[in-house]
Amino acid sequence: MATAPDYADEYIRGRGYATLTPAACVEHCVEHGLTPHWHCWEDNAPSMQVAEKVGFERPGQYAVYRFEW
Repeated sequence: MATAPDYADEYIRGRGYATLTPAACVEHCVEHGLTPHWHCWEDNAPSMQVAEKVGFERPGQYAVYRFEW
């Protein structure tokens, strides 16, 4: 989940949309027998806070390799 730059301003922030959207996704997954997962970079504290608000626990760290060409 990401917020488009045009909507990441003072009029949108703080209204709970970043929590509402993944909460609905988690609810849908649980209702349909699916297991949701949350991944974000370790320096993305706002994402981790949202994840914890909707019930995710912080897992251990793991290596990620990213290649672009």
